[in-house]
Amino acid sequence: MRPSKSETLFHTAFTEVFPEVSPNGRYIAYQSGESGVPDVYVRPFPRVDQGVWKVSTEFGMRFAWARNGRELFYLDASKTLIAVPVQTCGPTCSAGTPAKVFDASKYSNLGSLPQLRSVA
Repeated sequence: MRPSKSETLFHTAFTEVFPEVSPNGRYIAYQSGESGVPDVYVRPFPRVDQGVWKVSTEFGMRFAWARNGRELFYLDASKTLIAVPVQTCGPTCSAGTPAKVFDASKYSNLGSLPQLRSVA
């Protein structure tokens, strides 16, 4: 078996990390510092140059897709778990209104998790 090669998806002046493909395989979410703080963004996949949409509102890290692909969950600056409904079935992604799920800071030291992957 051959070792797999990594491939750069896109280049920006910012640090993009934690890429995760949506359950339907049509979008990729990632964390970026483009706004000056960590935020969650979504791009079409594999054609990442055909759009970019910010999902988090003021701060977003440690995100995950819902299994059905209809929501993205992330931690805000106060380590509150936020759920955002997303539409990923058409040519563009749209995000609904973020809603607080619960205060996750009481359950673990989430800020100390290591960086796992990078899109570069």
